[in-house]
Amino acid sequence: MKVKRAATDFTADALPATRPAVFWDCWRVRHRLLFALGGILLLFLLPLLISHLSRDVLCASVAVSDAGDEAARAAAVANLRFWFRLIDIPCWLIFSVGLAGTVRVVRQLVFGEGVFLREDFFTGVRQNGGAYAGVFLFTSLWLLFTEYAGTLRGSTGGLAYLPIISGILLLLPIGLLLLAEVAVYRATVGGLLKNAMILYFRTVPATLAATAALLLPLLVCFVLDIAGAMLFVKYVFLVAYAVLLLPSTVMGEFLYCAYVFDKHINRKYHPEEVDKGIHRREQSK
Repeated sequence: MKVKRAATDFTADALPATRPAVFWDCWRVRHRLLFALGGILLLFLLPLLISHLSRDVLCASVAVSDAGDEAARAAAVANLRFWFRLIDIPCWLIFSVGLAGTVRVVRQLVFGEGVFLREDFFTGVRQNGGAYAGVFLFTSLWLLFTEYAGTLRGSTGGLAYLPIISGILLLLPIGLLLLAEVAVYRATVGGLLKNAMILYFRTVPATLAATAALLLPLLVCFVLDIAGAMLFVKYVFLVAYAVLLLPSTVMGEFLYCAYVFDKHINRKYHPEEVDKGIHRREQSK
């Protein structure tokens, strides 16, 4: 069997020396693993996708029906959306289990600690599943309250938008840091939550930008809805995103959080954890 030789010998300088380099190196070398994680995430995301598809179909059928006047149909759609938010709660909890295992695999990958997909996935579920479920339970209840607040816009005016604005500016970025902390540090959830809040207020612009990256698929779905695209197009996009891009998004967000942890926690309290998975050039000389 003829084997093609590399153009150059391998040296330490070929190892990733920055976090962006770690991202692209992992994607180049372990893209099959990332696609496998995408399949796993899609499996755990299916109940939520089915719930949302059912909601969209029912709401669309009510909106175009001849039953009642326009105000009655709008109230019926709002009622349906509220009840589907309740149905979404166990669906978010199911997804949180898959995400807990996935983040553990991503942690091992970007830290260069070796990956055993099945073992690491179930280790993540066992170690972090409870904390992740708590975070997503709170998230699903916030979404439920946001949906309820949306039905009060006529009587409360701009105050109805307060839950979603506070969620985007506070809850989601703090939650992002908290989920990454849970995968890295062994401490109480209360202590990690306090740290996440402190870290967020020290890194507001950068962490908001990282949060915005998480919201891009929702923006695409919003644009598709505004453009009147068929539901088929919207859900094909969501399935493709889950398999092809969601694992890479998780990896990018985790690398960002690792940067924040190094800068604000590890350099002082855990110096042995600084630059984990990164091979700085001065270290290789």
